[in-house]
Amino acid sequence: MPDGFVADMVLLDGKIVTIDGAFSITQAVAIKDGRFLAVGKDRDIQPLIGKHTRVFSLSGKTVVPGFVDSHIHMRWTGLNLNKINLRGISSIDGILEAIEEKVLHTPEDQWVQGFGWDEGYFREKRYPTRWDLDKVSGEHPVHLARAYGHIETVNSKVLKMAGITRSTPEPAGGKILRDFKTGEPSGVLSGQGALKLIEKILSYPSLKEQKEVIRAITRKFSAAGITSVCDGWCYPQDFRIFQEIKEAGDLTVRICGMVKVDAGVKPLKDCLADIEGWGPYTGFGDHMLKIGGIKLVLDGGIGGKTALTRTPYADDSANFGLQVIPTSELIEICKLAARNNWQVGVHCCGGRAVDLTLEAYQEAHTEKSIKNRRWVLIHAYEPNERTFAACRRLGIVVAAQPVFMHLMGHSFLSGWGRKRASCACPLKGWLSQKIHIGGGSDSPMTTYEPLVGIWAAVNRRVELTGMQLGGEQCIPVREALRMFTKESAYLTFDEDTKGSIEPGKLADLVVLGEDILSIPKMSIRDVPILMTVMDGRIVYEDKAVL
Repeated sequence: MPDGFVADMVLLDGKIVTIDGAFSITQAVAIKDGRFLAVGKDRDIQPLIGKHTRVFSLSGKTVVPGFVDSHIHMRWTGLNLNKINLRGISSIDGILEAIEEKVLHTPEDQWVQGFGWDEGYFREKRYPTRWDLDKVSGEHPVHLARAYGHIETVNSKVLKMAGITRSTPEPAGGKILRDFKTGEPSGVLSGQGALKLIEKILSYPSLKEQKEVIRAITRKFSAAGITSVCDGWCYPQDFRIFQEIKEAGDLTVRICGMVKVDAGVKPLKDCLADIEGWGPYTGFGDHMLKIGGIKLVLDGGIGGKTALTRTPYADDSANFGLQVIPTSELIEICKLAARNNWQVGVHCCGGRAVDLTLEAYQEAHTEKSIKNRRWVLIHAYEPNERTFAACRRLGIVVAAQPVFMHLMGHSFLSGWGRKRASCACPLKGWLSQKIHIGGGSDSPMTTYEPLVGIWAAVNRRVELTGMQLGGEQCIPVREALRMFTKESAYLTFDEDTKGSIEPGKLADLVVLGEDILSIPKMSIRDVPILMTVMDGRIVYEDKAVL
């Protein structure tokens, strides 16, 4: 048999969920040179087996395309591997115990960092302050990032290092939370402008250490079935790290990196210069590493009540959230991006932020069409009919995170009330309007496992209470699978090369331990990953099973 018709790898006797246009389900698949060579029945694929072909008999196990995360933060997720995981801790005392334990094993004056706390889980129902942290931190600088981003708390030593005092003015695009009586900084900082005050003094790993954490996190992504990501916060040095890992042959996840522009924090002229300074633009690169769109952050999030909303928060009638970028600056940046052929993605959680983003997109479109550039609404908790109409008119796509309703449902309830919270993150609403919506995690703000995201999309169960929130917005498993594969590929202009199992496409797939289409919906997040194939290579394998 000619080598051109001999497969490198064949999977037989499976349930191959192709996610092609017809959502075809077949039995076997053949791979050659990093691409799918053929799909079909066992009898169709068996003639492609040669003496050097690796053959796997799946005994009916389910195969889906490799998962594509439409919005994630690789570096942050990797760096968190070496920090204290505070997720799910139920009290400030519990936080202090975790810090105290870490302090015992950390040399004096070295940083102690943690992530994932959520005051909604605390019995105290408040943020931890510097006065709390000072009780156990000794001479160590302590920095704890809240779950879902946008808020951090530090101890008194860090405030002193950063020069933040009672007289420090409020930074643009941020807030320094203070004691109501004394005006002293509490150690809690909210919004990008305030977080930048701390970012400049944080202990930061070396280039070598950063490469190691990226290697480590890509291995974990592979074990979760992730074969592609859109990294939503990249600076030039991130692309250098990704490229060096790629050239060393160690990259097991395809990366489309969005270029972060620090609008609202840096002067407008500097932001415009940053954009002008990039030679290549959206799409430059290859199937393993390429440049995505420009990333902007317009508001905060639901957890800290900083998402910019149309109507006030239920428990704070004066609070409409936080606008990080002045409207005029957002428009100018979008206009320049359009002129320079960039895709743009804006973090816009609250309804007012969504409105302002679409107004800026329309202003840019008036000067140069963005219709085919697939500009993105990132998060977009609160769309309305005007949102849907603008998205259809301008060809706007959405990067959504179904897991938000699971992990942050309690924050939606406390901030917006039951009726309004039930309408948040309306996956069925987007789909009914024929708007492309890609599934993602926003890790490390939430967990990166795609099966948890799919589970959340079809169940909408709040972790803290177990209640279903907005059940009418639950979507079928097939649509959730499509969101985390082909639709996410669409957001980065890759739907013709990945996201489904079809001849000629990149050979990215996942073998599951159970049939995700037939098991009880509440069991989806517990389905084991047995094997992950990326570019025709096995990058994860549970050898005890396969």
